[in-house]
Amino acid sequence: MNQYLNDIKDGKYIEFTIDVLLQIKEGKRLIAEIMHHYAAMLLLLDRLIPAVARERIVSCYVRYMGSSASHHHAKVCKLIKNTDYFINRHTNVETIPEKYPAKYFSRFKLD
Repeated sequence: MNQYLNDIKDGKYIEFTIDVLLQIKEGKRLIAEIMHHYAAMLLLLDRLIPAVARERIVSCYVRYMGSSASHHHAKVCKLIKNTDYFINRHTNVETIPEKYPAKYFSRFKLD
């Protein structure tokens, strides 16, 4: 999302600016859908894959790939680190931390 907005600001898409995009019906819908999918992805990631498993998956990937793992490694680690959200799979009882999910979404700011 940020890359797309930066490309628009930089003039990569000659016919579009942020103002023009927000005046077009499809542009408004595109921005709203992008933000919705971003939020849904983060919430599902946190709900369906426990933090310990997420951290182990990334550790295994980095060990497998070596030093060429990814230039986005720090961002991925920041995204998947523990949020203290917990759901007991047997009783379906959720433990929701304070200011969740706003605090979780603030890890990656959207322009």
